Formats: sequence, structure tokens, C-alpha cells
Amino acid sequence: MSKVRVGVIGIGWFGEMHIFAYQGVPNVEVAALCTRTESRLAEMAAKYGVKKTYTNYHDLLNDPEIDAVSICTHAPDHLEPMLAAIKSGKHILLEKPMALTVEECDQMIEAAKDAKQNIMVGHICRFENNYAMARQEVLDGRIGEVLSIYARRNINGDRAVSHLQKLSSVTGDSVHDIDLMNWIIGKPVTKVYTMAVNARNLPNYDVGWVNLHYGEKTLGVSESIWNLPSKTPYAIDARMEIIGTEGAIYVNEAASPLVIDDKDGRLIAETVYWPTVHGNITGALHNELAYFIDCIVKGKKPDIITLEESRYVIEVINAAERSAETGEIVYL
Repeated sequence: MSKVRVGVIGIGWFGEMHIFAYQGVPNVEVAALCTRTESRLAEMAAKYGVKKTYTNYHDLLNDPEIDAVSICTHAPDHLEPMLAAIKSGKHILLEKPMALTVEECDQMIEAAKDAKQNIMVGHICRFENNYAMARQEVLDGRIGEVLSIYARRNINGDRAVSHLQKLSSVTGDSVHDIDLMNWIIGKPVTKVYTMAVNARNLPNYDVGWVNLHYGEKTLGVSESIWNLPSKTPYAIDARMEIIGTEGAIYVNEAASPLVIDDKDGRLIAETVYWPTVHGNITGALHNELAYFIDCIVKGKKPDIITLEESRYVIEVINAAERSAETGEIVYL
């Protein structure tokens, strides 16, 4: 297959990011869009020059001219379009988290067990250079045995309000870092303890610390605070510290190399995940989508992230949420 015709299901903020990012990926045509809101559908189709539009994802999935789909619906709405997409035989990139419960993940994996197409969950951080390089250094034994791994992913509180209507900061963002820690350490989580605060009395808590025990010797912490001031100069304060028996590795993404001071204050530009360069999105999102498409074109199965790994992080996240609710350690 030389040209992959993609349909994007769910075209909110991140669905639009997929549409835009695909523009800079070789061998791709964004051929169809789907959302229930007709005004949004018309706006995005006109903006990106997409000819086919659907308000029902079943109609898009029945279109024989579509080869693959990005499913970018809200996390609580992943299951049904995912199951329908698996049945359709189209290649699938499902945005993270895979689902909100292990039970829904299991339904997806069961449906996909005999599937011939490529199916991948979009854990974007695995395609970010710093984290991928840090993992390789750990695998190469550069810092010995990992004793401690700390990660944080904090964002502007105003920007987070709409997300907190649907999920907590832990399910929304610790899912990234816990997946990275699972990937880097390569050991199962044995117990989880979460401390959480709902500082603004929203439907879900906005301050979370997840404490993890990997095996017998490795501790992990994931900090996710969706309550930074509105004038915070960066989009994401994402960092990681890995301490081993023979050294340490530090990832500090908030210290972005591009700083802009203007009349409104300081902006630390986002140069890691989806910066626009020469009119196209680059960075980790581009890398992820390009990998997904390259696997389709070359007829190979994605292995940087598997469905089982995507399910496992939800198992840990569900344990973290239970711990936050009960105040007790949850054993896995």
C-alpha cells in the first residue's frame, strides 16, 4: 500500500491535531472526518480540505475508500467505535488511554485477537526522543539497576477544567508517565498508593501523587497536578528523574530551548510534542503517526506499544484510582 487514506473519528482539539499532523506525514491522505456536531465538521473539512464528512462513525467505517482510522473521541467513548473499527478491518490508531476500565480493555483485546489489521494505542510519550533515549540508556545498563523513578506532568489549571469534568489528573496524565515507567523498568507493579486532592471541587480531583512499588527494589512516583497558575509560561511541566545503583538520568522537558518574552510576559514554547515547523507538526506526535503509517505501508505489526501494554497501564491506573478513593494501598 503506497497511500494510506485515513479517517479521523472525533475532531475536538486533539482530533484536529491528528488531522493537522497527518498533513506532514508521507504516504497519507486525510480522506474523511467524523463528528456529531455538523458545524464543527464543516469547519474542519473546509480548513483542511477534506472532502468526505460523516456524523455517524459506522458510515465512515463502512466506506471502502478508507484504509485506516484515528479514534480521537473522549476516553469514556472509546469502546464502541473501537469495537466497530476492529470489526470493519480498518487499521486503527486509538488515542490514549485505551479505555477507563480494564474490563473495556479486555473487550477490545478479545475482539482483536484474530484481527489481521494493525491496531495501536497512541501513547505519544514513547515517541518522544528524550524518554526513548533514557529508556535505552537504562536497558544498556548505563546507570545500573534502577532504584527510583520520579515523573511529573503538570498543566495550567484553567486549561484543565473541561478535562476534569470527565476524568482525574491521574487518569488523564499519570497514564503517560506510569506507562513510561512500566516501559523503562520492565517489572510488574506490586502495589500502589495514591494521595489525591480535589482542590477546586470539580467532578474529579486535580492534584495527584501515585506511589508505585516495582518488584522488590524499585520505587516510582507519578505527580500530576492540573492546577498550575493561568500565567504558567509552558504548556506542560513534564520531567523525569531515574536513579540507579551506578548513576542517574534526568529528563527536564519544561526547560524548553525556545523562550519568548513579549508584552504579555514569558512564553516557553512547546518544542517537544507537536510544534509547528515549516507549516507542519513535528515532534513526538509526528513520530507516532509516521510510525503508525509506516507500519501499514510496510505490512509490519507495531511493536513500540502493544495492546497488552496499553491494558496494563490501565490496570495500574485503576488501582491508583481505587487507592485515592479508599486511602489504602492496593496490591497487584
